[in-house]
Amino acid sequence: MKHGKMRVDNVPEFIAERISDWCKNNNMELTFIQPGKPAQNGYIERFNRSFREEVLSMNLFTSIDTFRTTAHQWLFMYNHKTPHASLSNLSPRNFLLKHCKEEFEDSLFPTFQIDN
Repeated sequence: MKHGKMRVDNVPEFIAERISDWCKNNNMELTFIQPGKPAQNGYIERFNRSFREEVLSMNLFTSIDTFRTTAHQWLFMYNHKTPHASLSNLSPRNFLLKHCKEEFEDSLFPTFQIDN
C-alpha cells in the first residue's frame, strides 16, 4: 500500500470530505500548512503566482470560453514546454520522460492534457 503525506492550505473554504476520504483510502496523512506560512506550500504558491501573472493579469477575458481556451493553452505550455529550474531546467513532461521512463510509456501521462 502507498504511504505518504499530502500538504494543503489551512483555509476556511477548505471542505475536505472527499479529499479526506481519498487520503484514508490511500493511506495518506493529510496535514495543513500553518496559518500565515504560504512557503510551506511553495509549489502551489509558485504555480498560482505564475498563473496569475502570465494569464489573469495579462488578458482581458470577454467570455468564460475565452478564459478556458487561454488557460488550457498556458497550462499545456507550462507542463510540456516551459523549463522549470527545480527540474534541472526541464519541462515537467520532459523530466518525467527522462527520469521515469521505466514507469510510464512515452505517450501515457494521465495528468497531462493533450494539445488540441
